[in-house]
Amino acid sequence: MFASYRLAVQEARDHKDLYFAGLLSEHDIVSAMGEETVLARRWIYTPLVTLTVFLTQCLSQDHSCREAVSRLLAWRTKKGLPSCSTDTGAYCT
Repeated sequence: MFASYRLAVQEARDHKDLYFAGLLSEHDIVSAMGEETVLARRWIYTPLVTLTVFLTQCLSQDHSCREAVSRLLAWRTKKGLPSCSTDTGAYCT
């Protein structure tokens, strides 16, 4: 069991994108957080985005907010979404 867990953690760490973005769904987050998420739909840092960026940050070798936000910017660009600021203030709040 530990070997498969370690392999999964290493895969997440080696991923150059928001690894958890493909594993968590908006529906699951809305179900867990309730109606509060409706207000967040126009935000860049929705509960889903914040959670996926945070989990990615936790597993990264760097652990910095700067790297986490940079990965979010790369992910948004890849998805064809408008870019976000590289300032970490909104994410860290």
